[in-house]
Amino acid sequence: MNSGYYIHELAITIMYMTTEHPQPIEVGGPVLVGWESVLPLSEVESLCCTISASQQ
Repeated sequence: MNSGYYIHELAITIMYMTTEHPQPIEVGGPVLVGWESVLPLSEVESLCCTISASQQ
């Protein structure tokens, strides 16, 4: 199993889901919740998500 960061895979997953969903703005939250139910983000990865979301 990979012991590195998974935030890149999460970002790619959200990107693909937004291209397929009729209302792309609604995709990120549910994908993130589902992702973290299986593979929780590290503290550093969570901080990256918070910083990215606040800059939009």
